[in-house]
Amino acid sequence: MPSPMRWYSVADGNHWVLAERLTKQLADDPSFEARCRRVDDLGAAPRRAAGGPRVQAFKLGEFARLCDTERAPFVWSDADVQALGPVSALRARIDAELAAHGAADLLAQRECADAGVNVGFLVARPSPRLAAFARRWRAEVLATGALDQKILDRIALAGDDPVAVRRLPAAFWASSHVAPPDLEALVLHHANFVLDEARRPATDPAPKLAQL
Repeated sequence: MPSPMRWYSVADGNHWVLAERLTKQLADDPSFEARCRRVDDLGAAPRRAAGGPRVQAFKLGEFARLCDTERAPFVWSDADVQALGPVSALRARIDAELAAHGAADLLAQRECADAGVNVGFLVARPSPRLAAFARRWRAEVLATGALDQKILDRIALAGDDPVAVRRLPAAFWASSHVAPPDLEALVLHHANFVLDEARRPATDPAPKLAQL
């Protein structure tokens, strides 16, 4: 059996219920070591996607630190994700993707089935090169106010950065894909896209909990 893979996530007080849900699911299987961190006030903007630049910059700073200190591939995710099916099957699929993309520094979930990346679920091969990339990425978020994954999209499409970014297959499903592929083939669900008729602020976790 492989050593547990560390799975990192950061959530504020409003969304800690999501992190607790994720931690409980991962605790039932030795495939992962959940390391969810609570930061009660991340400075989220209620109407901004992903909480706005302050939240994204904080998370990217943490991600860069881990890329400097970790010595084995790790998962970095939002709290609104869940394994579909056995947690061990998700781990096996991650290991297979790492083996298939041996030169990749970063594996990212797809934003849509045919285009884009989503930073709510990442698998990282830590290195000084990836840490330096994360710091450049964070600096651009702060300088431009642009959405973190839009910046990563541009970098991945340009292909001129020394860091290699690859997209995970659709089995790592985000709800922004709209129609999922064969449900039995899915190993992960990310509740990144919700329709909320009550138009509650992004600080309210209820719509994401309902989808999960």
